[in-house]
Amino acid sequence: MLNYQVHGAGPLVLLIHGAASNHGCWQPQSRYLTQQGYRVATVDLPGHGRSPGPCTLASCVEQLAPILCQQPQAVVGYSLGGVVAIELMRVYPVAGLFLVCPAVMIPPFTRHFYDWMLGWPLDSLARLRRPIKPLLRSPMARLSLEEDPTTLRQVWPELRDWQSNYQHLTMPVWVGGGHFDHIAPPTALRQFTRAIPTAHLTLFRGRHRPMESDPRNFNRWLVQGLQTLKF
Repeated sequence: MLNYQVHGAGPLVLLIHGAASNHGCWQPQSRYLTQQGYRVATVDLPGHGRSPGPCTLASCVEQLAPILCQQPQAVVGYSLGGVVAIELMRVYPVAGLFLVCPAVMIPPFTRHFYDWMLGWPLDSLARLRRPIKPLLRSPMARLSLEEDPTTLRQVWPELRDWQSNYQHLTMPVWVGGGHFDHIAPPTALRQFTRAIPTAHLTLFRGRHRPMESDPRNFNRWLVQGLQTLKF
């Protein structure tokens, strides 16, 4: 069973984190959205945080079903969570979909880098997490160090090779990315957005964590999108 938390009152919004992370990455957005009058659900995907594994796209979709049965009005998926959200929409369509740096068209260089990184370098990083963690300024980077390397190795091959059509994405789709993202680069996001008639793209300062590198503009983008939906 997934570990998840629900805060606030109002229309329900589900926030899905990325690989090597957990529900804590959404704390600033969860707090902001509840202040704006939304009820917010944040989850730990299988194998992440306090949720047991294994982590596959299928297990993510299956275990998110109880939350989707509560009929959230919008789903926000980040990186891996963006791919999970796309798959969820096949079974549980919602009024609005927000995809943040979705890992939908990972460039070849990035795929090769992570193929190498998930070998011995990841083991070395895991062994050194205690002295490294205080040196990291990014809260999301510190969260990543807490995660089990096994989970990332489980889900990476499926994420790396994932392909899909997007004909089922008929709801409004907001795509957000970072100007200098190496996992979901702007060129890939533009191509992805053009494939979905209801989608539009916004780019933020920074790389693969726009909610952290450009929080004010990111939060404004998120709430403005939610306000256009009819709850």
